Amino acid sequence: MNFANKYYEFYDNKINPRVLYDIFTVVYGVRKLGLLHIPIDSHKFIQDQLNDFKLFEIARKYLIVSKDKFSRESLLKDAVNIDESTHIEIWFSLYKDIDENPFKNPGKSLKYPECCIKTYETNSGLSFFYNNYLFSNETRHFILNRLVVLFNKDLLMPDFFPCSLSCKSSIKFIEDCHSVVLDKFPTDIVENVKKIMQVPLLLWGDNLIYIPNWELISNDLYLHINQDVKYQKIENICKISENNLKLIEDKSPKLLKFNHLLNIENIVIIFSDNSQQVFKIKYI
Repeated sequence: MNFANKYYEFYDNKINPRVLYDIFTVVYGVRKLGLLHIPIDSHKFIQDQLNDFKLFEIARKYLIVSKDKFSRESLLKDAVNIDESTHIEIWFSLYKDIDENPFKNPGKSLKYPECCIKTYETNSGLSFFYNNYLFSNETRHFILNRLVVLFNKDLLMPDFFPCSLSCKSSIKFIEDCHSVVLDKFPTDIVENVKKIMQVPLLLWGDNLIYIPNWELISNDLYLHINQDVKYQKIENICKISENNLKLIEDKSPKLLKFNHLLNIENIVIIFSDNSQQVFKIKYI
């Protein structure tokens, strides 16, 4: 099977090819069960793809989009009336007969780390996760960087929310998945998504800013402000806790601390007219 062609087949059918990531983790034995959430009009295409990979649909559920009022995410909830459903949840496996009810404990069925399952089950909505991702004092790992989906659709990881962006169990889980998945994607796509997941993120006032044109020179981080820069208002990402309001009210830029952006001394902002502004590093 030509895996590169599969990537573009998904893309041409307007389904995010990251769906293939979850499919590959089942095909190559990282986990027994996989889960997909797809628009209902894409069901036939996905069924054909599962057949191509010799996978069986184990269970399904009909869903409807519901906005999470405390975060930027749309949530999928059970549809009371199937005719009104917008999405479908599909569980699949290499094995036709599975002695497991995936709806009973979805996170466990999907081999997610116990700490992440517990955190997800004890928090309603996703605002908690985004608050933690944004305002944690721990060193984050770019391999878990779900924050990039605020600016790009591409992501190289299973479709789950780690309990934190520094969770060691999640890093191990992703590395196990990467070991069987990444060589199935076109090389240029993998390298591009890795770069996307390493883009510096600044908290500057009440904005989270994504600056893809950057470079490290000695211990200084140079950020080029141009048409590629993207931003999101923090209030559109999550409900801001009172403890974090002071950080937002502080108008100096603060760099989200990731493992590949440590020991920086200065942030150098280079504007489109080539003027510069230098800030002593502040990590968050």
